Amino acid sequence: GWVPLLVRICIDEIEHRGIKLEGIYRVSGKMQNVTQLVHEIEKDEDAFRFDPERHDPYTIAGVLKLYLRQLPTPLFNFPLQERVIFSKNLEEHLQNGFSVLSKKIRKLPPAHQATLKLVCEHLFRVSQHSDENKMTSSNLGLVFAPAIFSEETGT
Repeated sequence: GWVPLLVRICIDEIEHRGIKLEGIYRVSGKMQNVTQLVHEIEKDEDAFRFDPERHDPYTIAGVLKLYLRQLPTPLFNFPLQERVIFSKNLEEHLQNGFSVLSKKIRKLPPAHQATLKLVCEHLFRVSQHSDENKMTSSNLGLVFAPAIFSEETGT
């Protein structure tokens, strides 16, 4: 499919072992462990399997966030300035079914569309466990906006 394998395996593993963990995506795995895990996955992505003894869900979540942040082009190119203007007219967007947003998404390359869809569906499922994991949709938005929209300077 269009979604990178690394994204799919990280999401699958988090949904299997980490979706109810408090602070999943907010609590960071150790950067050294995240980097090590990225190298392990990249050695042979197709044959890679997570080891529950060595790969904790927080580290796996860190790998997913890092991967999205380091994409050569943002998953969804929607600069902060445009998003601020967009959010000021939220009532209008609600009434027109978010047509501006829908058009922007339809213009994305197929791989970006598919990956964005999978990530958003996953984050929705994570938010459904917010009583346990404390990750409400607004918490997830704060954590993932920089990764999805790539707010870092120079990108």
